[in-house]
Amino acid sequence: TFDVMARILAANPLLEAFGNASTINNTNSSRFGKFTKLHFNADFRIVGASVKTYLLERTRVVQHSTKERNFHVFYQLLAGLAEESVCADWQLDKVSQSDYLNASASAASDSDATATSAVTAA
Repeated sequence: TFDVMARILAANPLLEAFGNASTINNTNSSRFGKFTKLHFNADFRIVGASVKTYLLERTRVVQHSTKERNFHVFYQLLAGLAEESVCADWQLDKVSQSDYLNASASAASDSDATATSAVTAA
């Protein structure tokens, strides 16, 4: 049960990367709703979980205010692909060159690279 619970908890950074963004008031603001349903066996031990997401702020992908950022996953992806050859192979721009990511005054963050490891682990 501990392994199952650890895996359920480890999935959270991945979900938050796709659904959280920096806003004027909160650097890790949830831009979606998430409902986690735990599944139990006959002995009342956790055997799994399912997650439903809803109300994702989809417009944030293409438009957000200048003091806000896009979803964390985009910055984490580029921070994790630090090698320019990988970015070139996948035709990815740096944050500073991306119209969707550099609209913010705080486009790049040191925490993006740190958070990438938690997302990768999930």
